Amino acid sequence: MKSTWPSRSLRTYRARTNLRQWPGQLFHRLSSTAPSSASASDVERVEVRCGSSGFVTVDFHDLSKHPDSTPLLIHLPPFAVPADALPYRPTCLRRYPTAVINYRWTGPSSLAGGQTSATAQVVGDFDTPLHWPTPLHDVSFAYKWITENLSPPSVGRRDVYVHGAYLGATLAASLALTESHSHARMGIRGFIAYNGIYNWTMFLPEHKINKPAGAAAAAAAVLSPTPLLQQPAEGSAMRFLQQHMPVWFKSPADLFDPFVSPSLFFQTSGMLVPPSFAQTDALSAMIDKLAALGIHGSPADLMASSGVFRTPRRSALVFPPRKSTLKIPAGLLLHDATEVAGPRTSSSSSSSSTTSAKKEKKEKKKNGRAATTKTGASSPDAVVVKRRRRKVRGNHFEAQATELAGLMRRSLEKLEIPLRMKWDEDLGDGDEVVKSRVRVEDVGEPKSEQMVMEVNERGEELVRRWLEERISL
Repeated sequence: MKSTWPSRSLRTYRARTNLRQWPGQLFHRLSSTAPSSASASDVERVEVRCGSSGFVTVDFHDLSKHPDSTPLLIHLPPFAVPADALPYRPTCLRRYPTAVINYRWTGPSSLAGGQTSATAQVVGDFDTPLHWPTPLHDVSFAYKWITENLSPPSVGRRDVYVHGAYLGATLAASLALTESHSHARMGIRGFIAYNGIYNWTMFLPEHKINKPAGAAAAAAAVLSPTPLLQQPAEGSAMRFLQQHMPVWFKSPADLFDPFVSPSLFFQTSGMLVPPSFAQTDALSAMIDKLAALGIHGSPADLMASSGVFRTPRRSALVFPPRKSTLKIPAGLLLHDATEVAGPRTSSSSSSSSTTSAKKEKKEKKKNGRAATTKTGASSPDAVVVKRRRRKVRGNHFEAQATELAGLMRRSLEKLEIPLRMKWDEDLGDGDEVVKSRVRVEDVGEPKSEQMVMEVNERGEELVRRWLEERISL
């Protein structure tokens, strides 16, 4: 299957991280060698040193066409870009000056499964591993270089907005949440994320989202030593991400890093770090006890040695920290329509259908009471009841976006809005401020060309409107 990224050899120039003025020979200007997506724009490429870990490539689109005060977009590609790929940026961003940070991360370069050109970069006498946290360091060094060299002169201000999809959406969310300093002359004011993973621990069997709910939980725990996972649909992007976790991360402990699971900035995971990506803590403990008892151990000995295995409770965290200058950025979280495969066992399926039937019955009773008039007569025209869409259990892009948005809104409601109401008389309705600051949008079915990895037409329109509300050209 063909790779998404156009390939061709390209010379690049390396820059010092403390460079303030750009000499003309520092960049290689692209015109006839660029693909159609970049040929209509001025593209300049530079490599930024990441300490002793090699270089990260940054492509700058249309900087010369706009004044220094024009807000800058930072785009983070869906996956790590092959080293020989030519510059590219999504269609919906091409009106604005854009910096594309081509972070390094070993593994596939697209949903089609094409691999990046190398798994390590030779730097000095050792190889730099390209698994996590290499992409975090690349983005951090590149962002620092951008703010040091593209900030407006004198006392001017310049806003920055971050855009990303898939793995790039994960990095975009963490960068925006940790670099949105409200008083910075050049700082991040918002981010757009499409089909991002904001809590990688949701893929682990021990996460509560993968366990049966209600009365079925106790029965499932007895019948199976592992949770009955609500698996992503076969062939879906979500299943693709799940299958490649061991490629991107060295161990499950990496999934608990809030910079790759930004939801964990706001709350603890409520889990212990499992020994593997697919094995539960309880099963691992059972295997260890069996090994310790040896061949002469009996079931009675095993039961006697079994203690209560307590998992930590999930707790809320204060974010942003009260003494920091960070502010919850504006966010537009886009996701495709949810598609989840059925449970693995019939017992899980039957319990799920029973629960759905109970909910339906309860909803009917509630609707009947609501439609009853004061005289006690039931009238179908008395009250119009809004039917809510059934929530799909399991780990999917909608669940990821909804969790992060809920945590960001809760932070606004608890920390920022109460303080602003004391001095900002024009604030208006706090609830409306929260909803407009952090939005979640279902864009529907993805594009038919899965390798494109860009949002569909509805999503592009949402992105354009969101940017136009904040950037005036």
